[in-house]
Amino acid sequence: MKIILQNVSFSFSGDKPAIKNISTSFATGQLTSILGSNGSGKTTLLRLLAGELHSTDGKIHTQTPNTQNIAYNPSQSIAYIPQDVQDPAYLTVRETVAMARFNPRKFLGWKLSPDDKRIVEESMTTCGVIDFSERTFSRLSGGEKQRAWLAFCLAQQRNFMLLDESLSGIDFVAKDELFTLMAKIAENGKGILLVTHDPDMAQRHSHHVLILKDQEIMYDGLPPRNLHSMI
Repeated sequence: MKIILQNVSFSFSGDKPAIKNISTSFATGQLTSILGSNGSGKTTLLRLLAGELHSTDGKIHTQTPNTQNIAYNPSQSIAYIPQDVQDPAYLTVRETVAMARFNPRKFLGWKLSPDDKRIVEESMTTCGVIDFSERTFSRLSGGEKQRAWLAFCLAQQRNFMLLDESLSGIDFVAKDELFTLMAKIAENGKGILLVTHDPDMAQRHSHHVLILKDQEIMYDGLPPRNLHSMI
């Protein structure tokens, strides 16, 4: 599956464009790293894809594996962790990941079915948090918190996962392990879009790199060898 953007622009009321003329696509099976200086439009792009903002120009649509174009529906396609997400300090990892299975359309939507419980367990196992699933967020390291949030996204069972600078503040080893994990999850069928300021990790682990500069696309393709010098 792909998300396709055609000449997408967005401006906050009365301001200059926050992004302009963005034409690209994001596919399941790929870890995409989105890079650029502060103010280049990275977070705005993710918020558009998450459905928090709506483009002022251009079009976003979804393309299925049989190349059929369908309307883009973020609520069905996207799991999103924003830049300013607050850690639930007194919830356990298990309780946090279980929130991903909440269904507001059901009576007692918080109550997990056997299938929900299986999905929560599998997501925690995949992300390597099962061994400390009963630990509260206040007792987790930075890398453990990021794995828990990744499990939360995975448990939503959406095609695409959007992560906005979620790996800041953790050490090199934990970051390398998380990039490795995300690449593996992507290769197993998810599309992961990660805003990052770490070109070395992006070059090493990504399948696709998008660089924004002055609210436009500067580079779009496979990780270039000189990625660090391009930022």
